[in-house]
Amino acid sequence: MRTAERNKYIEMSLSASQFKGRIFYQIFANTREYEDLMVLVIGKALNLYTEVHNITKYKATIVIDGLRQAEAKRVAKSLRQLGVRIRKVRGEKDESNALLRLADAVAGLVREGSEGKENYTKIVKKLTKEKVVSELNP
Repeated sequence: MRTAERNKYIEMSLSASQFKGRIFYQIFANTREYEDLMVLVIGKALNLYTEVHNITKYKATIVIDGLRQAEAKRVAKSLRQLGVRIRKVRGEKDESNALLRLADAVAGLVREGSEGKENYTKIVKKLTKEKVVSELNP
């Protein structure tokens, strides 16, 4: 998908009200601790969401792009240690899941924006102002 098409896809997809306040991200630089940081961000996002919406009873199903079964077990264990109530953690390919494709596109958009690319920065600022996406505090 070309850049302009991808950006339009993201803006159109995220304009739906069901995403408002449900997409979180955090940016890390110069690290190889991908799995640990992924767990941390998932835990922070779920804890924030459940706190803001006063949700006390839940069981989360976490779907992660390309996650292998052994990794899924480690991630589930780590999330439980953070107090996240897990039903299941599983990996899927973004080619087979439209929501994962959208999440991947949003992640790319945020990354490009954080690198100072003006078109992407504008879109991220717009989505942040509209409270569609929120950056988690470090």
